[in-house]
Amino acid sequence: MQLLIWRNMAKSHSLQWETAFQKQPWLTKPYSQNTKDAKKVYFNKRLCSARVVSEHAYGMLKGRWRVLYKKTECRLQNIKHVIMACILLHNICILF
Repeated sequence: MQLLIWRNMAKSHSLQWETAFQKQPWLTKPYSQNTKDAKKVYFNKRLCSARVVSEHAYGMLKGRWRVLYKKTECRLQNIKHVIMACILLHNICILF
């Protein structure tokens, strides 16, 4: 059930885009740093703060679950399941 909710959220929300990743329609790219438009500057600040939160969350996961810290030895199609299992177990640890 949780995985279905996560999949639906991923379809309806966009994630931020970095140059390290291939551009996708569901990724959001920041505006140029040279922009003078106040709305674009504000958007970039908010996007940057969201990035900091997501990097902090991944850092917490990597600290708790060492399988995420090192090079993975599982098949490429299983990586998503490993990450989702770590997130689920992390949330269980927080609750109990």
